[in-house]
Amino acid sequence: MNDIAASVNGLFMEEDVDKYQNGEFLFQMNNRFDRSEGSPQYRIESITKKGAGYFERNLETLAFKHSYAYISSKELNKVFPIMKAAMTYLSAAGNTVNKTFINDEEYFENYIKSSIKG
Repeated sequence: MNDIAASVNGLFMEEDVDKYQNGEFLFQMNNRFDRSEGSPQYRIESITKKGAGYFERNLETLAFKHSYAYISSKELNKVFPIMKAAMTYLSAAGNTVNKTFINDEEYFENYIKSSIKG
């Protein structure tokens, strides 16, 4: 597990790691630009903490990433309620027949984490 943590170090904001690991963000597309656009103080703290060299400087790349983040967030947040309903239905159907679909639910969760959010 430490190897995985080391390989994704810096991929998520520190304050989001616990929420992501607990599944709080599973059915919500994150947009890393949201946090800094609403808070100039957050931007200053991030630059102070990580240094200016950490951040993207190519304006074309930055504009592309910004557009992609907002478009994907908007479109995927339309689909996530359906996916959450399907997962809830699977769990409820299992409870009805006194059977669990743990492997299916785990696969579904891992698919969302790796393929959609990955």
